[in-house]
Formats: sequence, C-alpha cells, structure tokens
Amino acid sequence: MNELSTSVADLVDVIWVLAESAEFSCVDENESYIMDVETKSLFSLNGAGTLVARQLQRGAKSSDLVELMRATFGIEQQQSEQDLAVFLEELHRRGLVRPKEW
Repeated sequence: MNELSTSVADLVDVIWVLAESAEFSCVDENESYIMDVETKSLFSLNGAGTLVARQLQRGAKSSDLVELMRATFGIEQQQSEQDLAVFLEELHRRGLVRPKEW
C-alpha cells in the first residue's frame, strides 16, 4: 500500500474509491461493513461511515464527502473535515480505500 505523502484533509480535490480488495456490505442505513477479501478482515461502520462508504463505491471527492456529512449531520465544516480525515486515513491505513489516481 502506498503511504500518503500529505494528510487526507489536504486532499480536497482527490476522488476516493474503495480498494480493489475491499467489498462493501450494507445491513441498513446505520450499519455496514467493508471487508478486505484478501485478509478476510472486517471493518464495521456506523451510520456516518455507511453514508460515506456508499459514496466511495462510485468514487467521491473529499470536498463532496465533507459537504455531505455537514449537511446530513448538521455539523460545522471544520468538524466534518476532521471527522472525514480520520475516517479516510483509517480506511487507507487498512488498505480499504485509495485515491482514484493510484
């Protein structure tokens, strides 16, 4: 897996997608999973994670994801950016998402 040379929060115009080895499974709007089919590890998602993961299936810009979270959950822009950065960094660290260009 490639290491990010910058913070996810700084990659505003980057389109994020699920990695080739990642499989998304949605139970309902408040629960879903991303499984790494190579390692068989499972990453559990809450409602916010499910919302973002659905967008990642098609590919989504970081800035669009920030706006979606802000509008859906009524949180401030800065909080949305921080929450998304933490989430994407964790998924990227686990090899479940990647910038589309990679």
